[in-house]
Amino acid sequence: GGNISIGGAMSFENLFMVNGVQIQDNIRGEPLPLYIEDAIQETTITTSGISAEYGRFSGGIVNALTRSGGNMFSGTFRTSFRNDDWTGTTPFGESKIDSTVPTYEYTFGGPVLRDRTWFFTAGRFEDEQVSRDTGITQIPFVFEQDEKRFEFKGTQALAAGHRVEVAAARHPLAVTP
Repeated sequence: GGNISIGGAMSFENLFMVNGVQIQDNIRGEPLPLYIEDAIQETTITTSGISAEYGRFSGGIVNALTRSGGNMFSGTFRTSFRNDDWTGTTPFGESKIDSTVPTYEYTFGGPVLRDRTWFFTAGRFEDEQVSRDTGITQIPFVFEQDEKRFEFKGTQALAAGHRVEVAAARHPLAVTP
């Protein structure tokens, strides 16, 4: 079903986090798309020898860390296109719609006070339209999801080797089947 298995464990036996905060649903344990791809700096995957501080599971840990600002202003902008009609079908003949959906992502960060305070912000915008079928009756319908994600991270250097980071994210999903 597209679920992720780590170390042979069931999908709900894994832990998915962004900046140390759990981002998975409570039923199947699947990771929710609560991140912006271009804002990820580092991803660590732990598959065995997991610390007892995480407990309660036998799978693995996936933790993504988001980028921070620096002493130089920098940023990115990316557009990608997706079309439901560009994907293949199974022998069951799912319905498709020919609608090209652009996805826009940006990142921007830099100094507030050089060598002391930095900021980083990111955004992702997508108005998805995809064809789906009902479970038993196979009646086709268009699934629409207007998705706007935003992230902000502020970093303050207190002393050599000591930093305070404050992060906020907004990831509302407006679903209209």
